[in-house]
Amino acid sequence: MTKVEDPILTAWERTRANNRDRAAIFDSKGKEARTFLEIEDRARQIASELEKIAPGQVLAAQIGNHQDWPSLFLACLRKQIIVLPLQQTISDEQRKNAFQICR
Repeated sequence: MTKVEDPILTAWERTRANNRDRAAIFDSKGKEARTFLEIEDRARQIASELEKIAPGQVLAAQIGNHQDWPSLFLACLRKQIIVLPLQQTISDEQRKNAFQICR
């Protein structure tokens, strides 16, 4: 699979460079949960864990509204892996249907 420039990753690099140590994610109480740098660091860690998944494959992620979601999304974009976000409350039947649709 040929790598192409992704506009989301391009925008992320610009945003990250300009906001490195600023808060990017807040928890439900308004406390800083992740800086832009921490999102990037976690994305690189997740990307290394996805080495065995081939570009173009679908990765189902039942992560919900977790602070690692942006990092997972960025890692998948970089690896050209298609991420299928699933709600944590999804039923077994709904999950099975999603898997069938996405093969």
